[in-house]
Amino acid sequence: MKNTSPLFRYTLVGVVLIICFGVATFAAGSALLGEWNEFERPSQGFSRADGGDCDIAVIPMAGQLWASQVDADAQTSADGSSNISAEEILRRLELAKSDDSIRGVVLRVDSPGGSAVAGSLIANALKRLGKPSVALIWDMGDSAAYLASTGADTIIASPNSDVGDIGVTGSYLDQSESNAQNGEKFISITAGAYKDVGNPDNPLTPAGKELLQKQVNEMYQNVLQEIAQNRSMSVEAVRSVANGVSYIASTATSTGLIDSLGDSETARAWFEQKLGEGSDPVLCE
Repeated sequence: MKNTSPLFRYTLVGVVLIICFGVATFAAGSALLGEWNEFERPSQGFSRADGGDCDIAVIPMAGQLWASQVDADAQTSADGSSNISAEEILRRLELAKSDDSIRGVVLRVDSPGGSAVAGSLIANALKRLGKPSVALIWDMGDSAAYLASTGADTIIASPNSDVGDIGVTGSYLDQSESNAQNGEKFISITAGAYKDVGNPDNPLTPAGKELLQKQVNEMYQNVLQEIAQNRSMSVEAVRSVANGVSYIASTATSTGLIDSLGDSETARAWFEQKLGEGSDPVLCE
């Protein structure tokens, strides 16, 4: 016997609606969670452009080099320039390190440099990689980008690549005279005698310039020592070419800054020799 009372019918409809709503909510939540996990999860593995298998990870390092991704993104937003962070390179190196299918890494360099801290971070990560590594320089591998490259087991560059430009700069534009001509006067309110040193609106005193020069010299010495250690060169040998000059790679080989001239195939052949004849390494590019 069927219960056809209005109360029963309304209750039944309510239960059906609740069940449908629950199923829809669960489905939507699962989809959203999947999208969120996909967004949060770093790219899984490395592959060739055609989707084929490969075992030599290729990690591009192109544009101005910064330590943090926040700074790199901010600079790109500010002027539309190309920027890359050590933070992103380190993430990719860690992914290659933990992937058992990856037997080596190519750091593909095309950068004018940037942060010395970023260069050191990347160089040290390459040295800790535990797998063979190549720094392959394209158009340029200068300044901090060159420092980063020295962490690789070998450095390869095209004959016409721009390499080196080793040095440190703290230069800036002094705007104090222009401000004065516009009737603007700098008022310094600081705790610490040198707190305003380097402010472009404040005239640089001899003592302030001496301080900044000392800091630049110290950083320069640190960079020389790091490059010398990474490249198995003497500090004096590095200093002789670390004069802020960029060298064409065909010349840089004689200075010890790079190991050989070539391209991706040269890098692949290097890995084959390193990993053993018949290893048939394939670059993920």
